[in-house]
Amino acid sequence: MERQQEDTAAVVSAHQDWLLVEAYVDNDVSASRFGRRERPAFTRLLEDLHSGRIQAVVTWDLDRLVRQPSELEALIALSGRTGFRLFDVRGEIELRSANGRFHARILGGVAAHESDHKSERVIRQIEQAAQLGRPHGRRPYGWRRIKVLNKSGVVQEWHDELDPIEAAVVGDIAKGILSGDSLRAISTNLNARGVPSREGKAWTPTSVRTVASRWRNCGLRVHHGEPVFHGDWPSILDHQTVQAIRSVVSDPARRSAKRDHGRRTHLLGASGVSVGNLARI
Repeated sequence: MERQQEDTAAVVSAHQDWLLVEAYVDNDVSASRFGRRERPAFTRLLEDLHSGRIQAVVTWDLDRLVRQPSELEALIALSGRTGFRLFDVRGEIELRSANGRFHARILGGVAAHESDHKSERVIRQIEQAAQLGRPHGRRPYGWRRIKVLNKSGVVQEWHDELDPIEAAVVGDIAKGILSGDSLRAISTNLNARGVPSREGKAWTPTSVRTVASRWRNCGLRVHHGEPVFHGDWPSILDHQTVQAIRSVVSDPARRSAKRDHGRRTHLLGASGVSVGNLARI
């Protein structure tokens, strides 16, 4: 990002009659059609072009500015209305002539193709990682993430191993749920004991439910919302226990039990599931 700003600033400096109004920077925000985060600086740039605050835009490369054909067409239309000029570090991208617009559309098409191709590679990589049972996302409560670095200090691979203290907490939560304790009672107890959550915040019924009902607890890797692959990490609970917990916390009767004058209800009285199904740590 710093190098790109230096190069574009040099283009501005080369034109003695130009004044640098503002540097519009959306760092670590994708411009591709797969990007889900808004680009506030790009939005502000369009507003300033509309208002006439700026008359020229310098970008390091066109694909740093737009990667969607619809965005490029909007810029072309805006140039036709306001007359603003577009430059990259190699020279002007002429939007006021048919040949210039044709060239810009070729560049935009190449950028869109590269973005789509990269997305396909990432999706395939995620698919392969799921099939291999590799962990994904942030470190989950109950495990430690062990990272292997190369000589340059770059992470080459990682794996998850049990955190004995946190895994024991998961086991206690499971026992409480299968014994009929409410999620609120369990979270209150954890907070009273000073047991920290992964983020260091107070436990809530929602966080207790989330931690206890994960398929990950019995070693299953979720992909597209379904537990379809075996993970390469050690389990905290067995499969039957996780199924029982998920059945309990999703039972609509628990919601009506909250209104039953605070009386404790054992929802597993006839289920035949025992707390003894907890896996050994």
